Amino acid sequence: MIAAFRLSPTSMLPLPPLPPADSFPSAAGLPPCRLAVVSMGRSGTSLMGRLLNDLLAVDFGDASDHLGADAANPDGYYELRALVDLDQRLLGTLGGSVASPPQSEFFVQATESQRNAWREQAQATLAPFMVGRPRFGVKDPRMALLMPLWRAAFPDLRCVVMCRHPSAVAKSAAAQLGVSAADVLPLWSAYYQRIFEHTAGMPRQLVSFEQLLTEPETVFKRVAAFVGVGEAHTLDGLAQLPAYVRAGQSKHAPDAALRLDARTAALWELFHTAAERGEFPSEPAYRQALSVP
Repeated sequence: MIAAFRLSPTSMLPLPPLPPADSFPSAAGLPPCRLAVVSMGRSGTSLMGRLLNDLLAVDFGDASDHLGADAANPDGYYELRALVDLDQRLLGTLGGSVASPPQSEFFVQATESQRNAWREQAQATLAPFMVGRPRFGVKDPRMALLMPLWRAAFPDLRCVVMCRHPSAVAKSAAAQLGVSAADVLPLWSAYYQRIFEHTAGMPRQLVSFEQLLTEPETVFKRVAAFVGVGEAHTLDGLAQLPAYVRAGQSKHAPDAALRLDARTAALWELFHTAAERGEFPSEPAYRQALSVP
């Protein structure tokens, strides 16, 4: 099992449920937006967080509240320590971790009191950061394994889902954590099955990391439309985009030596193809990919 990040415990404030985002004044005339970047780690999520925060008026909070930048991510993770700490503890309660997904049906199988307690913890953790930020964003790869809880806590949550070639994700994660890429590779399918099923019915935008690097303007316009910024804001962001996205900035390319099993290959092709069209896979197409032996 791959070790999760170690963080000091964060106190939980007993706050009441947070009002809807539209109860706060809108910033710069833009519509309110609560958004999560939901993906397996090492999929371009930090780059997307940076674009959303810096160019698309989605506030990820103060840098002092984030995980610190490091050699693996010199531009920063855009992840709230309090959120990561809560997600780690919740996964531990469920007998899982970022590298060992809990049962997919954990939320519906829990008692009503358990679900209420988790929902209150989630709301209390993020409420201090959300107040006064009508356009608020979060990211943590662990959220992909806990989405039933997070969407129950914040029913107006929108999702940007990043996808990247499974072998590239495995290589990048292995380099960061000092483990074998072959051990990481099976996690890709587990993450994206949960993401597809647990974000169904939510507003969601699928983004190919590879396309973001090769066609940044196309992807940026799609995401700008999804988060609800107008033409003037989009054009301003496009002007700044070259400083953020460069075609060769990925350190880990797909590796043919890391052989994908047939089902993972089918899921990757489905997600990647749909993302390049700016769509999400259909339910029948997803079920067909899962049926691959």
